[in-house]
Order: sequence, then structure tokens, then C-alpha cells
Amino acid sequence: TRAPEARQVANSARGGPCKPAIVELESVNCVDLGQLDRIAIDIAAYLKSKGIKKGSRVLVLSDECLEKLLIWFGVWRIGAVICPFNLEINEKQMVSLTEALKPALILYHKDIDVAAMVGDAPAERVRFGAWSADGRKDTKDELFVALPKGDASTLPERNDAADTACIFCTSGTTARPKIVIYNHAAYWMNGLDTLEFLGLTEHDRTLEYRS
Repeated sequence: TRAPEARQVANSARGGPCKPAIVELESVNCVDLGQLDRIAIDIAAYLKSKGIKKGSRVLVLSDECLEKLLIWFGVWRIGAVICPFNLEINEKQMVSLTEALKPALILYHKDIDVAAMVGDAPAERVRFGAWSADGRKDTKDELFVALPKGDASTLPERNDAADTACIFCTSGTTARPKIVIYNHAAYWMNGLDTLEFLGLTEHDRTLEYRS
């Protein structure tokens, strides 16, 4: 039986809240399971205050970074659809893709020229900077500094397997970018396949490296 991602994080946090969940080597930021559960709830509460609900599309413009992962969990916690469009897509294509997507909210990294990427898309735009475990604030950040203390009881009851989880695009390097839609069941099955293929357990750590 598939348990929703947010429930898995919450259950893991209760079982070992201080166990590392994500470690970003460049900034040496470490997020433990308890923090991940807390941040996901806080981001979800913030998104709810912006009118985001189950099924809403949240466009996230960013290279790979810790903050993108935190936002990903928060978007799923509110039941929304995360749309992490590939920044390799050229600006002209990105503007038309954003128009087709019709996001309810656009979250973009502080280094992104958001106007060039999304054109005149009417959705509200919120810039995010660095998140820090010790509470240090990034002067260019508008998201993490504004997070409320979320109340999990006011958030919707997770996601169903058939709910859309993510909408993303191929890079468009060899042809026009193609939109791909994944539901939560697809992510769940991919995860189980990876665990079985690699023989991973809760005691293992995985390293993601991109050159």
C-alpha cells in the first residue's frame, strides 16, 4: 500500500528526527528528518496563504539546489503540482511553455532573470535565496524569510496515487521541448524500483553529482 510522501516524512521524523535527510556539500547545509517535516509544513502553509491548493500548478525556476528540494516537499505537502522546468530551455520556448502551463504561482531562484523566462505571465512571482539551518537570512530571499509557523492540522490530507505530482519538460536540445506529466504513483514505483535495483536501505546514503 502506498503511503503519501508527507506521511512518510512525518513517520520517519517521529522515528528519528535528528537523522540527516539531505546534505548539501557545497554549503555544508544539513537538513534532518525533523527539520524536513517542519519546513514542508511551513512552506505548505505559506503556499496556502497564496491561494495554492490541491491541483494548483507551481512553476519553480532554479538550477539544482537544496532550496529547490525543500520547495518540492512543500508543494507536495499542500497537494499542489510542482513544475520544475528545465533552465536549458531557451527563453522564447520557456515563455510559450509558461503560457501553456498557466501556473498559479511562480517561485524563482535569485539568480534567474524571471521576466525573460516567463514573459507577461499573470501569476505572482516570489524570489527565493539561500536557506540556512542556523537561521542566517539571504538579503535577496523573499520566500524562506516569510514562512509562517505552519499548522499541519489545517493542511489537506496528503495526495492520492492518481493525483498529478509533477509537470516537467525535456530540454529541447534536439527538438521542441515535450511536456511530461507524472502522478504520485509513478514516483512511488520509480522509487521502489531504485531501492530494489541498488539494494538501498535506511542505513545507506546516496551522492548526487552533476558536472
